Amino acid sequence: MQSKFHRPFYHGEEVIVRAETDMTSDPIKIAVTAGREDGTLARIPSTAVTPEKIEPFRPARLAPDGIAAYDPQSFAVALLTTDATLGISELRGSLRYVSFPAGDRIREIPVGGLVAQGQFAFWSNGREARHIDLQQGFAETMAVLSGSRVLPGGVGQ
Repeated sequence: MQSKFHRPFYHGEEVIVRAETDMTSDPIKIAVTAGREDGTLARIPSTAVTPEKIEPFRPARLAPDGIAAYDPQSFAVALLTTDATLGISELRGSLRYVSFPAGDRIREIPVGGLVAQGQFAFWSNGREARHIDLQQGFAETMAVLSGSRVLPGGVGQ
């Protein structure tokens, strides 16, 4: 698979590219996401050759590393919002936005990005491992971590 980025990356820029595979499908499907140091997020669906830049659909900011494929054609995107509670948007194309309150409840914000699998998105906020149901919006804390803060990206498959 080859991909062409709309804006080239230059020497010294920090870029994160992730690929997730669905080994159960035939042929194997791959979902690729990319993030740049300035907070730009992009997705490359398995049938595409150019990335699609992700933009918030309402007043909000994208969370750093806040994109994850929960199946080869569908992506969860984390938004930092002024909402009072954690929630999900309706499905917009193949994007499901997860709204994280960034005001007084800043402890909800994911540290190290999202991990998605099936109908759930997972993240760590530095003190807890949490998940949200991407279909119904129910969220819960899976584990409370005592002592030192957890490392960024501390939730994985």
